[in-house]
Amino acid sequence: MVQITTHRLCLRDFESNDVEAIHRIATTKGFHFYSLDGTKENAKEFVTKAIDMARKGDARTSFKMAVTHDGQCIGYAAFDDLHAPKDDTPDIGYLIDPQFQRRGFACEAMGALMKYCYDSRPQLDVSWLTVHPENIASKKVAGRLGFERAVHGVVEKPYGPRLVYSTNRRRLRYHGLIS
Repeated sequence: MVQITTHRLCLRDFESNDVEAIHRIATTKGFHFYSLDGTKENAKEFVTKAIDMARKGDARTSFKMAVTHDGQCIGYAAFDDLHAPKDDTPDIGYLIDPQFQRRGFACEAMGALMKYCYDSRPQLDVSWLTVHPENIASKKVAGRLGFERAVHGVVEKPYGPRLVYSTNRRRLRYHGLIS
């Protein structure tokens, strides 16, 4: 079981009782997240897959972790496809409850998870992040985490338009996120 702590947050493997929190966050009015469709069944499937991946221990290829603050699940942080082939690189994602946004929790959680993944996998270099063009906050998170635009213009994905960002070990060192 992996647990990563920061001065305000705990990132831990998902538990079945996190379904309610993820469902509540994904159904917040005006909040859109492309991996969750707003149904409780989808939230349960998401959490169950994360629990199954965590059970793989060192063989896991994905870290989808509950982000908790004062013991409450406020979202998740993910680093996926860690054993991706060269033509497909790892990518990150996060979801923070709107009640807890604008406090730096996304940067704190993702910075801690990226440090853990990069420190424990010396072969890891490039990783990706896609952001909806209208999501100003996530664009700022990308910059603070050392990501730069990798593709100019908007890329159409099945879940909507996205801006594509990338980072690498050198940039993460420069931003002080890894040693």
